[in-house]
Amino acid sequence: MKAVGIIAEFNPFHNGHRFILNHAKHKSQAEVLIVVMSGNFLQRGEPAIITKWQRTKAALAAGADLVIELPFVSAIESAENFASGAINLLHDFRCDSLCFGTEKGEALPYDELAAFYHQNEDSFNLIIKKKLEDNIPYGIAVTQTWEELTASRWPTFDLRQPNILLGFHYALANHNGEHPMELLPLNRIGANHNDATATDESFASGTAIRQLLLRGEKSNSYIPLSTQTLLEDTDLHSWEDYWPLLHYQLCIQSPENIAKLHNIVEGIEYRLIACAKKASSFAEWLSQVKTKRYTTNRIQRMALSILIQLTEDEFSYHQQHPYHHVLGMTKKGQAYLGHYKKVLRYPLISTFSKAPAGITKLDERATTLYQLPFNKLDDNDYTNGVIRV
Repeated sequence: MKAVGIIAEFNPFHNGHRFILNHAKHKSQAEVLIVVMSGNFLQRGEPAIITKWQRTKAALAAGADLVIELPFVSAIESAENFASGAINLLHDFRCDSLCFGTEKGEALPYDELAAFYHQNEDSFNLIIKKKLEDNIPYGIAVTQTWEELTASRWPTFDLRQPNILLGFHYALANHNGEHPMELLPLNRIGANHNDATATDESFASGTAIRQLLLRGEKSNSYIPLSTQTLLEDTDLHSWEDYWPLLHYQLCIQSPENIAKLHNIVEGIEYRLIACAKKASSFAEWLSQVKTKRYTTNRIQRMALSILIQLTEDEFSYHQQHPYHHVLGMTKKGQAYLGHYKKVLRYPLISTFSKAPAGITKLDERATTLYQLPFNKLDDNDYTNGVIRV
């Protein structure tokens, strides 16, 4: 059976996502659509607006055949680690192709870009090193280096565009993997990734839809009926729900303890603590901490490390022990799973109670953290089985 993969967050599942799922099968001519989806916390270091199980239901209703959870250690990381973790899982499932939405669609030759980088990696690293020595933040240094080396050949390759950045890292990880997939970029339609307002009649960014939902305003024209149903009478998660927990940790923990946690570097722990003592909300704290060097996404990832008490040793352990957590599947997805499960390199987990010792502990903790502000600790990875349709 031929399979196409998609890497997603579905936060929440909207019409743009449905467009990509529909076109993925058509463009790839695949019989099976496999989604690697972030769990309850996402790449920009924020909680998903609804649970991973609700988002799985929406994906299955829109045509996904198999939904696999991207573990926490990859889901909340920068584009490079996020892409590497997800591509690794799709390679293990022997996916034939990867479909993803991007600002330039087919106009950018992602395979060529990945090959160019690998051929010129030493030059890239040397230029980036010099820029870092001039105190240029890493992300800006990388973008500037690409512009210097590729502007004449690929003038539309702009790493400031979030989906071009992700697409590029998908291509790099795919190039390095054991079972490279055909890359099928699709041009995004409607809103841009981070547009805060909805202007199109049918398509809005996830950011704009979340803001509408959190303000209690209508968003039905931008989301499928299945998502609308899931959003009825459900808890909507945002960072403000976790502020009391984060505020407490920052007020009682010593700088030395916080400095031991993943992503806490360069003495930033003192700034995190000092701003927490003056802030009355997450938004206020974030605005006080944020600098040109420390972006919103980077600070939010730090906040998650503090809340979940993620040490560098624990992070390294879980990065080295990936696994496939099956969130949901159709009968076709189940058949594909049955065909390939014997060749999978990583453990296949449908029930956490039967997982190999230790490898799911961090994701269990993430689910506990996610549900804590809503007092729903009994809605967890042990009480939720595989969703079948």
